[in-house]
Amino acid sequence: MSALQDRSANTSMPSAESAKTSALGEENASTVQAQEHKNVTKQKQSESDGQPYISPSDAIMSPASQKLSSFKQKQINKQYVHSPRLARLTTSH
Repeated sequence: MSALQDRSANTSMPSAESAKTSALGEENASTVQAQEHKNVTKQKQSESDGQPYISPSDAIMSPASQKLSSFKQKQINKQYVHSPRLARLTTSH
């Protein structure tokens, strides 16, 4: 039956349920794999003795973050050099 042919009003279109039934086994397999993955992840987390996971890339900063960090450090250094506390430390000797 072609999509453009006339059809009887009493016939029904193939439902989405029939399409789901054929792929049901595939869905179950992916669900089972996802559940197994969750279980393995939970097991690894429980074995880590409560220590939080630290990603190796946590210390890597983007160029923008590096620029902001250096600017911030320069401002801190400027404040520290011009502070009266430093002046007292250098003149007390």
